Amino acid sequence: MVGRSPVGTRPFGDWDDSQVARSRAPIVPVISDLRNFDGSPRYYIIPDGTQGPRMILDPTQFAPQVLASPVFSPSRYRSSWRPTQFTDAVQRAQFYNTAGPGWHSLLVPVVAQPRTMVLIRGCYPFDVDSTGHLRSVLVDENVFGGERFPPTAAPRARIATAAGTGQEEVALPEGFEPSYQP
Repeated sequence: MVGRSPVGTRPFGDWDDSQVARSRAPIVPVISDLRNFDGSPRYYIIPDGTQGPRMILDPTQFAPQVLASPVFSPSRYRSSWRPTQFTDAVQRAQFYNTAGPGWHSLLVPVVAQPRTMVLIRGCYPFDVDSTGHLRSVLVDENVFGGERFPPTAAPRARIATAAGTGQEEVALPEGFEPSYQP
């Protein structure tokens, strides 16, 4: 929104029916690397006491499904005569009586380099499947915020760097490994 006008318009009128606003939408896959209190890799312990799989959750395999979702791919909505993205359909519905038929606000997805968030035991609950592989990890908001928005930007490359600078790759110093120390 710009004031009371949707993105891609001149505030308060002067609609251009051929106008399309495109906004860059970075997608940063965040790999969750679960660690023990001492920082060593954590493994799931199966109920019979044997060591199960390494506890790391890598979402990079789901990037194609995210790109194919209605958030980024055209789908049918009643607010548009042609298939469009979900966010565009919502804005078109909100401004149905004033938006011209050619007006659209589209997201341009950019899949960035994955980032790894190393999480020390005690700051995350998790869920596993029947074989002990991670299905989900809930990260404390303060821990996630600390990893996403570090107090100092250099030389640490973090998640916000990938989304905010327009750079798709950030060179990490030799041996650098992001972590959270409670």
